[in-house]
Amino acid sequence: MDKLQITICERVYSLLTDEEPERIARIAAALEERINEFKARFKGKSEAEVITLAAFDAFDRLDKDKTALEKTVEEMEERIKRSELENRKLLIDNMNSAESEMAQLAVVKEQENSELRAKLLEYEKLWDEHAKSAYHSAGVELSEIASIKERENVELRDKLVEYENLWNKHIDDTYKSAASEMEAVAAVSNAENEKLRDTLNNYEKSFDNYVKTKENEIIRLQKELEDARGESDELKQRLAALADDGQLTIC
Repeated sequence: MDKLQITICERVYSLLTDEEPERIARIAAALEERINEFKARFKGKSEAEVITLAAFDAFDRLDKDKTALEKTVEEMEERIKRSELENRKLLIDNMNSAESEMAQLAVVKEQENSELRAKLLEYEKLWDEHAKSAYHSAGVELSEIASIKERENVELRDKLVEYENLWNKHIDDTYKSAASEMEAVAAVSNAENEKLRDTLNNYEKSFDNYVKTKENEIIRLQKELEDARGESDELKQRLAALADDGQLTIC
């Protein structure tokens, strides 16, 4: 098994595969061309949405090809059955004919059957190769999407920690500042003490408003983080399902 590198939409992917490098390169180029077509067609969509639409289109074509191939296989099998029935009928109807002629006709029909069976095996092999390529391409793209979502989750977690640290520091600084002002004014007259109480009440009101604002912002960031985690888990599940169905090896 060889390790190959392919580039799709300016991203480099490493693959472990037994396939021919030229064939893998052709598939990567075709996929990139299809993604660029969808980017031009669906302007304003995110990269993940464009890649998902491209993957859906690939599987739609794959399903149509599969349906057409199955129909062709059924027709060939029907032709084989009719040919075999004709052989049997020919042998029965011409039992009294010359044995050499019957043998010759039987050989001709058997040769036709062999050719049809060989053609059927060829179609099945082509179908297996086509399906494997499609599953592999979709698996690579979904793996990249899952990686991007995971990085976004890490960035959201770091941003949340940063806000919490700033919030804690602001609490400490605010209380220290208020305590210092209270100690400095405590030695002044009762009138000045009353003014200090008003000042402290204003600080507390401002502080409460600031607390509510930051709490709402933290709640919003936590919701964004949960949404991003849900998207990442869904992509991982889709990638695992594709990997199981296609039996892919992705590095």
